[in-house]
Amino acid sequence: MVLLALVSFASAAPGAIDPVKLHDQLIARFEDTSGQGGCLTELVMDLKANWGLFSAPERERITSVLAPFKADLVEPMAPDGAVPPPSGTPTDTCFGQQGDNRLTGEHFAVEWDTGSVTQSVAQSFLEDLEYAHQAEIDEQGWRAEAGDSQYLMLAFIDDQNTGGAYTTVEACHNVYAPYIVAGKDAVQYGSWTEEMAAHEFNHALQFNYSFAPEFWWWEATATYVQSVVRDSHNWADYLVGYSDKPYIALGASSQSDQDVFWHMYGLSIFGHYLADYQGGEDTVRATWENARSDRGQYDYGGKDMVEGLGLDWRTTWIDFITKNVAMDYSQHQLYPDIKTVDKVSSLPASGEGSGDKRPQGYGQNYIRFEGGNGAGDLHVTFSGDSSVDWAVILAESDGTHVVSSVSAISSGGAADLTFADFGEDDVYLVVSPLDAAETKHDYSWTAELKSSGHPPDTGTIGDDSGDSGSPGDRYQSRKNQDEAGCGCSSPVGAPVGVGWLVGLAGLAMRRRK
Repeated sequence: MVLLALVSFASAAPGAIDPVKLHDQLIARFEDTSGQGGCLTELVMDLKANWGLFSAPERERITSVLAPFKADLVEPMAPDGAVPPPSGTPTDTCFGQQGDNRLTGEHFAVEWDTGSVTQSVAQSFLEDLEYAHQAEIDEQGWRAEAGDSQYLMLAFIDDQNTGGAYTTVEACHNVYAPYIVAGKDAVQYGSWTEEMAAHEFNHALQFNYSFAPEFWWWEATATYVQSVVRDSHNWADYLVGYSDKPYIALGASSQSDQDVFWHMYGLSIFGHYLADYQGGEDTVRATWENARSDRGQYDYGGKDMVEGLGLDWRTTWIDFITKNVAMDYSQHQLYPDIKTVDKVSSLPASGEGSGDKRPQGYGQNYIRFEGGNGAGDLHVTFSGDSSVDWAVILAESDGTHVVSSVSAISSGGAADLTFADFGEDDVYLVVSPLDAAETKHDYSWTAELKSSGHPPDTGTIGDDSGDSGSPGDRYQSRKNQDEAGCGCSSPVGAPVGVGWLVGLAGLAMRRRK
């Protein structure tokens, strides 16, 4: 069973298309959801945006599956004239009771229709949600959801085998109240349901801050948070979505493309990077606190996020993708290995980006040069798509930590890097186009050994057009100072006075049960 976190937003209609064809496509996608989970968020968004295409019977059927407690999918649950907000200790949801049955806790009302689940299953789901509330608000410091002191949050168990859950928000009285909908199969899987509750509740909290973060960060943040709330579970499985396909664009998001879908979850690794190297759990939450509400929906990307923390974007990005060579994090033993696109066993050698694995914007390719196949200075000449800047890195790994690295940012698609004293440890070539588009970029490289003893080549570096940078971006070389073996070294070229404690122990792992 897999966690499908589905956050429903209002959406603009898709591009111009024949209405009859669009209607048929949406109906086909709706029919495919039965028992399969997955793509419900994008589907709900598209259905709402094109609601006028459907007949009254079609609307009724779609609503009965996706929101059986509503008269119509796009109409608000709480009509004007509903009971005024309660005062004191919350006793009801903002929307009133929607299901046949209800169990209430301190912060949630779990509701379900007769015949869908047993009361014991509903009670367990309620406990999981209350646990998440305590962990995320009281312990992690997330801002309570809108109306928390007035209303219980509705969590409805749908009498459908959807395979997952979604979170959405609706205007209700004086607040935009979030609520959760989970398929009946999604609340009966023990530890998986515990994770789902923590994940979905974090989505509910994200609505308090801003709609601006790009959608991948909604999913990546919630997945990171669930790993902290339920740290004893095998949460690292989600990271495979990134580590298996690091070439996918950073900003890509989709509910229908499964590779992109899981990549969003896998990018929770960026949350672990921020926690381990840029100030702890609070830093992840700070990315939401800094997302200004005046930005447009999905208009706050990775660069905005990092610079909002007072960090240089390109320096931080290079440090992050360098760490991933060895999965150099405090819980290294849990992390999947990064997938390489090539392995070099002898030198000289050459290669190029190939097929679907060519990197998209801020995606990466990793090429491994096996250690023990010669000695000297490893010299790499890189040539890439000249329309974008590139980050080009050579990083040595001892299997657990990044021992040393050199890097360059190249404008014009050309760079030369020399890694001094190549020996027994593997060295990875990492290439990443510094472009936000989901375009695949071509590149090629050659590598050879040179005799040791001459100064390292500082690379072919162009100007910093486009994204902002700093002199620290242009060439970095560092040695890991991890004398104690904790992997807590400073980032490559870390800017002075960024206001964050770099190199903290990172994740404060808890055992609450």
